[in-house]
Formats: sequence, C-alpha cells, structure tokens
Amino acid sequence: HLLKDKRLLRLAARYAMSIGLCKNWDDGFICRFPGSTFEHRCFVQSLCAHEVAGILDLAGEYFTDLGRDFLLRRLAEEAIGTIQFNTWKSDYIFNCNQLAWFTPGRMLALGVLQRHWPRVRSYMDIAYSELGENLERSILPDGGYIEGPMYFRCIGRDAGLGIYYYSRALGRPLQELVPPPMRRCGDFGEAVISTDGEGDVIPICDAIKDHEIASQAMMASLLPESAWARMLRKTVVRSQGWPIGGRNMGASVPAMVDAAVSWGLIERLPAESPAPQPLVSLPAMGPLVSQRQLGGSWVKLFIQGNRANAGHTHEDKGSFILEFAGDTFALDPGSCDYSHPLAAELQNCERHNMLVPYGTAERPHPTCPLPVDVKPVGKGDAVAFHAELDASPGWEPYYRRWQRTWDSPSAEVLTITDDYELEIGRAHV
Repeated sequence: HLLKDKRLLRLAARYAMSIGLCKNWDDGFICRFPGSTFEHRCFVQSLCAHEVAGILDLAGEYFTDLGRDFLLRRLAEEAIGTIQFNTWKSDYIFNCNQLAWFTPGRMLALGVLQRHWPRVRSYMDIAYSELGENLERSILPDGGYIEGPMYFRCIGRDAGLGIYYYSRALGRPLQELVPPPMRRCGDFGEAVISTDGEGDVIPICDAIKDHEIASQAMMASLLPESAWARMLRKTVVRSQGWPIGGRNMGASVPAMVDAAVSWGLIERLPAESPAPQPLVSLPAMGPLVSQRQLGGSWVKLFIQGNRANAGHTHEDKGSFILEFAGDTFALDPGSCDYSHPLAAELQNCERHNMLVPYGTAERPHPTCPLPVDVKPVGKGDAVAFHAELDASPGWEPYYRRWQRTWDSPSAEVLTITDDYELEIGRAHV
C-alpha cells in the first residue's frame, strides 16, 4: 500500500532531507560548543539513523543522486561514527539497555550503506557480535531482566529489530540469528504478564502497564509457547487489531516499522497459547509469582525481590501485587515520564505495599539501589502457595528485623504477616 502512494513517498523523502539538513544530530548546545567534550551517548543519532535509513530503504528512488549521497554521508559520519565512538568509549552500555537501544538505527543504517559501499558489510557483523555480547551481559541466567519490563522493550523491540534488519540484509531466517540469551526469557514474560484487563505487564520498576507491541511480537515469535504469545493476543484484542499503540502512536518511521513487522510476526503465531504457570521463580532476578484459578478467574500474586545493585528499581523489596478476575487489588504504581514531577515520588516506599515507620523528622526509606540480594523463597502449585522474605536489608537504621510471610492454602485466602522490630520511628498498633 505504501509503495502505491507516490505523494506519501515523496513527502517521506522530503522529511528525510529535512533531517539530513539539520546541522547537528545531538541533544543540545552542550554537546557541540567549541571545546566541549560532553556527549549524551548516541540516542538522537540512533533515532535519526532509523528514520533516514528507513526512508532511503523504502523510498530511495525518490531522491536525486546528490540527495541520496548526501544522506549516506550523514549516516556514515554523524550517525554510525558517533555510535562507533560511544561503543568504543563506554563499556557500561554493554551491561544495560543502551547498546540494544542504539541497534535498530545502527543496523538499518549499516544495511543501507552496505548496498552502496560493500566494505560496510563487515561492520554489520561487528554490530551483531556486540549486540550478542550486550544480551549475554544484561539478560540474567534465569532469563530475568533487572531493569524491569519497561526497559525489556530494548531486548524485545530494539535488539529484535536490529536482528531482523541483519537477517534481511543477509537473506537468512530470523530464527537462525537470535542470540541464545533471548531464548531464555519465557519465565520473565510469565512473571511480569498482567491478568488485569487494562494492561500488558505488572508495572514494577520504572514501568507503565503498556508494553510495546513490537517487543511482544518479537518475543512471541521467538517463544510461541510462552506467556509472550498470550500477552500479544490480549494486546491485539484490546487495540482492536491494530498492532501498535500507546506512546508510539504519533511516531513516524518507527510506528510504521513496528506495525509492519508486528503484523508479519502475529500471522505466524500458533492458534493457542499455553495456560499460566502456577509458580514462577526467577532466582537470579528475585521475584516469586503465584498464579491460580478461583471460580474460573485467575488470581495472581507477584512478590518483588531484588538483585544486588539493580537499576531503575524502586524502594519496594518485599512489596507485592495482587490481581484477580481482570482487576488489580494491591497495585504497584509503576512510573511515568521522567520529566514529570511524580517520577521521583512514585519510586518511594510509601507508594508501594510496604510497612513504613512514621514519627521521624526525615522520610524513612530503604537504600535504593539496594546493594544486596533480597529474594523471597517459597513453594506453590495450582492450589496452595507459601513464601517468606527477609525485608530488613537496606532499612538500616530503621528496622532491627523484618520478616514478611505470605500464606495461601487456597486461592480464596491470603494471609500476609509482618514480624518486625523497629530501631527508629513508630508503627501503627
């Protein structure tokens, strides 16, 4: 349909040229004033690369030779050059979401450049290899992701799209090129999937209820017998069959790419998804989850744990989320845009299902990020569930001890017991 609309393709080409003619692809003056060494990684360059390369790929025949060569040079110097610089300089980006975040623009730009300049081909292999290293470092042995479901979109959507572009450029099946760490993320999807009818995921850490559909589609295609397929079907129904929504609705090339790729992947899903697992444990990441049926509806209890020094987390170790029959009864508020004044406040312990002492001059709170493991231990099946957690680490000097227990002999009964002793502050009695 897009290729039949000459007016729209010409408009896309003009849009790409307008980006190309912007002098600086950067966050602001602080990155470019004479003598400055400040740089804010290659976020903007990666976005510009994705937009420009996507349009060159789709509507390349609408450019003059001069216009095309001008954009190819900008991609090479301004986008790929900066991405390479950041990759060489900042090793930490291999340990978190950032290198994957840069990959869709990086790989699509390299794919377009190598059509014109064959020597670029080896740099695609380097980008693919570095993405694999990033995934091996950032995805835990149990398939968990310590930065929560919001930043996991950098695994499903961003890493996924980068591998998709690589597979198209090489002419090889996508499934052959997916790195092993992505294949172990089924239990993470099962842990964070929400049974609430209004959301995709439980918004732990810096997350919201919606999870980008391109991430869902990529993970569902990779793990069709997992919760990711169940999540994707639910999202498609909620969005009335349109495979994109939420924050990306007003985007341009990313929205088009996400929708097109998601549609193609959705068509290949098996007809049925597996039922929820009664017990989900992520020992490396920390959470413990129970999922049981009551009167034909699902009861889901999510207990938040912690891996030492995990980022994008909240003051909520030992907090819990309870869902039943498509509603949330004990919630996690998630997060919001970081520019909003509530973004910092939503991280606070009093916004979660925690015991917070009162009567102190300062706001009592645990250390965050928490430098130690805090992980619930328990057992359960389709009938009963029991878990315990030492919630006191990080609360020094407020708690001398704090043990929290969840006991649920059947799905309709849940008893939560807190056994604690305070050093500072008072408690309700």
